[in-house]
Amino acid sequence: MAKSNFDISLPDFYTDPYFNKSQASLSGLGEGLLTGDVPEAYRGIGEVGGSELERMLSLVSRDITKGVDESLARRNVSRGGIATSLTSKSIADASTKLRWSDFNRAMAGKQWLLGTGINTMSGVGSSALSYGGQKNQFGLNKAGMELQIAGAKSQEEAAKNKMWADILSSTIGTIGSAIGMASMGKSTTPVSVGSASGSAGISSGNKKNLMSLGEDYFNFG
Repeated sequence: MAKSNFDISLPDFYTDPYFNKSQASLSGLGEGLLTGDVPEAYRGIGEVGGSELERMLSLVSRDITKGVDESLARRNVSRGGIATSLTSKSIADASTKLRWSDFNRAMAGKQWLLGTGINTMSGVGSSALSYGGQKNQFGLNKAGMELQIAGAKSQEEAAKNKMWADILSSTIGTIGSAIGMASMGKSTTPVSVGSASGSAGISSGNKKNLMSLGEDYFNFG
């Protein structure tokens, strides 16, 4: 906590720890997507082929072979060169279609990953700018409050100084007048001296002591 010049505690800018953590994670993810360093869990989105496609082709080939054999059996045609040729052609056609479809899927997946990376980095940048703007505005507001507090403190000190100066001036004037009157022997009755420090009665019997007090006061220092 920062201390102002007026001894008032002003809060510092608070940063949620999850903000920096999420910014770091999203920044790393976005940069990875843009440079091709895709996390393992999402890598298959933009890959051509792969184990999943091969398993699918294996199942398709098995179904085609089974279908051809059953068709020939219903027709009472023995399995031979015709069956092998028909099976191979059907499997090749199905494989071509599947691989072409997989290629288009992978290209679309790469495009999606690229867009996601761009959007992620854009979001990280926007959040950083927003955070920086909030922090700067907070700092400006805090500085303004500290200046106002310092001004109030200065005014209070000036008021106190003026009050004591007025009191001291009044006291000195009163004592000076009393000393002058005592030294001229014009006062034989008690004189009431009013000041912030109280009232004092001065008579001809106290002239000498009062004059000594005044001389000590004015020669002080």
